Amino acid sequence: MNTPPLFPGPPVVLYDGDCGWCRGWAGWLYGRDRQHRLRFAPLSGPTASLLGAPLPPDSLVLARHGAHGVVLETHARAVLQAAALLGGPWRLAALAARLPRWLIDPPYRAVARRRHRLPPVPCRLPEPGDGRHLP
Repeated sequence: MNTPPLFPGPPVVLYDGDCGWCRGWAGWLYGRDRQHRLRFAPLSGPTASLLGAPLPPDSLVLARHGAHGVVLETHARAVLQAAALLGGPWRLAALAARLPRWLIDPPYRAVARRRHRLPPVPCRLPEPGDGRHLP
């Protein structure tokens, strides 16, 4: 598989652009990403389609360059690894990301099933002109 032009580079957080909860959590990551270690794009946009892999619509996805091409993390592991990339105390999230999926994904999936009924998380996403926002 050819590596899409968005890789290598900072990891990309792909989020459900139609869900206020999902946009809010992506915005939460954006607001704490002071070192600009992450980029952001909606799951329904052209950046996500460049990955050439089916992406779960009920998950935040973290796409990053790995030793053998693009690595995709989904569900709880994606959130925890993205948080760990923020640095500082958030690095501890990397420890939780190592826990087995059967332990960390059920709470994530429970929230994901209800995400369209939850109030939006009040956070700002990058504007399209920002170098960290991808289409």
